[in-house]
Amino acid sequence: MAITKVTSKSSQVAQSIASPVNLSKTKSQTTILCEELIEIQLKLESIAAAKLTKRADEIKKALQEVMNESGADEDQPYVFKTPAGTVEFGPRSNTTEIIDKVTMIKMLGMDTFKTIAKVGITDLKTYLSGAEIEQFTAKSKGSRSIKSVKAAE
Repeated sequence: MAITKVTSKSSQVAQSIASPVNLSKTKSQTTILCEELIEIQLKLESIAAAKLTKRADEIKKALQEVMNESGADEDQPYVFKTPAGTVEFGPRSNTTEIIDKVTMIKMLGMDTFKTIAKVGITDLKTYLSGAEIEQFTAKSKGSRSIKSVKAAE
């Protein structure tokens, strides 16, 4: 993991991360965080966390289908009991959605609506071509994502 933006105050920290040989007896906060992240990543890889999370989500969806098909009261918790233990789902939550956008805009006023409205680019792609979208959008740099976390060999 490399640091790409270095200020005069953090140059020593960057040096210590880039060159482990130069580490002093006391570790910088950045070094401590990097080491903790490496340790967590190793633990996650050892238990195949991504695969387990995906499988857990699949199982939850399958159990939700069982609940839906059972005709159980949606306002009450639903419990699956097995010899290994129990799995409890809470009651269905209430959701609110806008069903009359014209009335909402009238009540807010167009200026307020323009201030708070958020339209996703993915949603726009359903209705407009890429060239059309480019006419009123601007690209900028987003956040960085970690490409790899590797332990020292």
